[in-house]
Amino acid sequence: MWKLVRDRIPSILDREGVRYRLRKVESEDEYREYLLKKLREEVEEFAENPSEEELADILEVIDAMVVAYGFDWERIGEVKEKKLVKRGGFREGVLVEILG
Repeated sequence: MWKLVRDRIPSILDREGVRYRLRKVESEDEYREYLLKKLREEVEEFAENPSEEELADILEVIDAMVVAYGFDWERIGEVKEKKLVKRGGFREGVLVEILG
């Protein structure tokens, strides 16, 4: 099973004598697909072990996604701020159960 890894992982595996196969994504669509899988993986790891290290991994994947999807951090910040003003954030821990 192929897995997206950080760019320097192959050299680390070489130093450790680990056998592996290597290939690169063949298209932007494939890259985006693997980034989404990686994001899910990193979020699951954070859920199991909430730590700054795991959160940093999530942010690294998100940074790659910003580039892969052609987004702009400044624009993302603007959208985030508009949503914060209009709908609020998640800091108050508000829960809702929709009935019927």
